[in-house]
Amino acid sequence: MATSIASQLAAIRSIAHVDSAPQKRPFTRPSILFDPKEAADIDIETLFNIAIQGLEVLISNDERRSSIWIHLHNYEDLILCALPYHDTHAFVRIVQILDIRNGTWGFLEGVKVSGAPPPRMVIVQQCLHDKGVLEVLCNYASPSKKFQPSKNVIGFCTAVFIEVLGTVVTVDDDILKRILPFVSSGLQHGINGVSDHKASSLMIVSLLGNKAALAPKLLNRLINSVSEVAREEANELDLQWFRLSLIALIILVQSQNVGILPIKALEVLKELRDLPRVLLELSKEFNIEKFLVVLLDSLIDCSSKDEYCQQALLSLIEKVPINDSVHQVETRL
Repeated sequence: MATSIASQLAAIRSIAHVDSAPQKRPFTRPSILFDPKEAADIDIETLFNIAIQGLEVLISNDERRSSIWIHLHNYEDLILCALPYHDTHAFVRIVQILDIRNGTWGFLEGVKVSGAPPPRMVIVQQCLHDKGVLEVLCNYASPSKKFQPSKNVIGFCTAVFIEVLGTVVTVDDDILKRILPFVSSGLQHGINGVSDHKASSLMIVSLLGNKAALAPKLLNRLINSVSEVAREEANELDLQWFRLSLIALIILVQSQNVGILPIKALEVLKELRDLPRVLLELSKEFNIEKFLVVLLDSLIDCSSKDEYCQQALLSLIEKVPINDSVHQVETRL
């Protein structure tokens, strides 16, 4: 297949140097693959045949068995697909051959003049200026039944989202409502092959905890979701991911006004056998005392009617130091 494509490319290049039948042709034609003068002498049917054969190679080599179709006039999606490679000259060439003045990507018009790949901060600033661009990226990076974004897409979009959140002093509802679907889909349990998305969501949850005043209902939902991730990783015996999910949970609880953990989260945490050990390790690296107090208070509230809560409470008290809050816990006991 590769040989066939190479031979066709060679044939196309030879056509550019042979005079054909007299007819009016453009002197140049915009092209990503060919020199503009060469592209002017290549007919659409030849290009179509090359595209079909290239698509067949992509499909045969693609482990995800996904197909790639880009409509000739759907330039906005073409820019979106190329955006993770914004720092390449190939991206610049794509922008230069498209008319993007009146669309979502009009802010990239300067690339045509400068010929220089735009830095990521240009995209970050546009997301802050036009929340519609942020929403487009959030949707693009979120999986669906028919589409699983690649690692490059998730990595690029995550970097943009984190820089957006890091730039603002406070995350307002306008940003929050656009970024939450991406976060929620990354925290869904039982989905295979989304570790990059999961890591991104945990990082963003930690940032949101510090940057946004989360409504109680949303806060409880995020606490429950991160707790579910922790249980899933504990069941898989992946201690690194278990630790990361607990760190995100601790940051979320300590940065928000949480007095008692939601019941669903507590039902998860009380059954995690490795929880005291990992919390002990984390207590040596970070100040997690506020989280410990919230967790212990939550366990105390249910310990009188739940044996598992009693066992989890005793295990935490025995294994994890609670320092200044020990008197408060002893009083409640």
